[in-house]
Amino acid sequence: MSYPVIIEGPEGEQWNTYSTPRFPLGAKLQLSDGRAYRFTLAGGTALVRGEVQQAAANAANHIGLTAAAMAAGTRAPTQLLGATAAVANEYQNGYLHISVTADGGSMYPIAQHDAVLSAGTITANLAQGAAIITAWTTSTRTNFVHNPWRSVIRVPVTTITQALVGVAIREVTAANYCWVQTAGPCSVFTSGTLILGNSASYIQVAAALGPPAAVATDYSVGQVMLVGATGAFSLVFLRLDG
Repeated sequence: MSYPVIIEGPEGEQWNTYSTPRFPLGAKLQLSDGRAYRFTLAGGTALVRGEVQQAAANAANHIGLTAAAMAAGTRAPTQLLGATAAVANEYQNGYLHISVTADGGSMYPIAQHDAVLSAGTITANLAQGAAIITAWTTSTRTNFVHNPWRSVIRVPVTTITQALVGVAIREVTAANYCWVQTAGPCSVFTSGTLILGNSASYIQVAAALGPPAAVATDYSVGQVMLVGATGAFSLVFLRLDG
């Protein structure tokens, strides 16, 4: 099955949760009024309605890795990981990103890999049609990045550690599959006083949205449609999904 998948409606599917995957992670649910959702796996804690979610943080020992020489055209590159194990298919539908030449700037979708022990070698079987473009040397640096909708978490209060990926629209049990909203009118938990028609930005308080002036760095996610009180819910036109 290709990734991502776009599903047209129906209304009501966005509320469903599953104990096993029903669609590929990142599959897009598009409703007729423009609201959009992404199929998601909740991380180790339950998701709370109206809270902003982020992708799982990068594993420090799985990024900035020194590559071994690898020929152009290779479809199953190997890489020695640092001292952190990887479970089977942890990076399925995620990415192998090349940050330093040779082959710098490339990004390859990963279809499958086996479990890897700490400091072990991972074989990243690339998605159909993907292959290394430019031969790797020992100057090449590789990075393993999870699918953005795998093991999402409420954004940490102190520091954002990955990209914002959506808003939880209902309570979801940890490690269950669900939909998070990424576009269109969405009810979002509010901290501070939003202004009708202005931007709504993520505030590192209770995974809420608030006015841009309340944050040192502006993580704008949409535009205010209806102002709710601080500690309540506002209606925001989300623009997290192009």
